[in-house]
Amino acid sequence: MGPIEDRTREHLGTSDLAVIRMRRLMLDAARRNTRGETPLGLAGDYRYDEIRSAEELIDPGVRWQDVVGVPSSAKAAQPTDA
Repeated sequence: MGPIEDRTREHLGTSDLAVIRMRRLMLDAARRNTRGETPLGLAGDYRYDEIRSAEELIDPGVRWQDVVGVPSSAKAAQPTDA
């Protein structure tokens, strides 16, 4: 790794919103870790090995969960349509 960059003179715009949010999340995670807390994203009993991406064109009114096959452990957490 190289030296730590001085970011105080950056001029971030609206197109850099993802960069701004990611930096805030990383700083928050570091602060939580320093306080002995579990950083966001590591809390909970998530099955990261079950996360998959998918691409599919579906008809209006069809639930994406019914098309891609959501694992049974995730189905319990899915909101129901009222």
